[in-house]
Amino acid sequence: MPKSAKIKGQFKITGNVLIEVHRDGKLLQATRHKNLVVATGRDLVRNLLSGKPNYWPNYIALGTNSTAVLDGDTALNTEAYRDVITARREYTSKIQFQLFIGQAFGNGNTYTEAGIFNDRSAVDTMLARVVFAGIAKTAADTITLSWDITISSS
Repeated sequence: MPKSAKIKGQFKITGNVLIEVHRDGKLLQATRHKNLVVATGRDLVRNLLSGKPNYWPNYIALGTNSTAVLDGDTALNTEAYRDVITARREYTSKIQFQLFIGQAFGNGNTYTEAGIFNDRSAVDTMLARVVFAGIAKTAADTITLSWDITISSS
């Protein structure tokens, strides 16, 4: 390949998640957390760019384990709730995945971890994982996770 045809650009993938908890319609807490786009998530992006089907993120899951995030993570440590992403928004160099958990769902757990996945099954691929302070979900609460994945030059 001629030198002038080489691709020299690189990009970085980062994530941030905003977690909002409402109780009886009032904002109880809002926290923002940096998260890690894990190795399998970077491979997921590679697969999307190469045109492989079925690699787009479709689910966000929450769990009850607060073990630190590692680049080699492929799943949540103690998954307790998973649902379909309820909204997607595209911005310049960024996509936001959002999950809304209503009052009737996911109750009785104290959530401390979350992840984005491409599937509901055991053969899913995790894009990103985050650990945060415990959120005790009750029937009076709704939770919204707004997860930004940003692609930038490095």
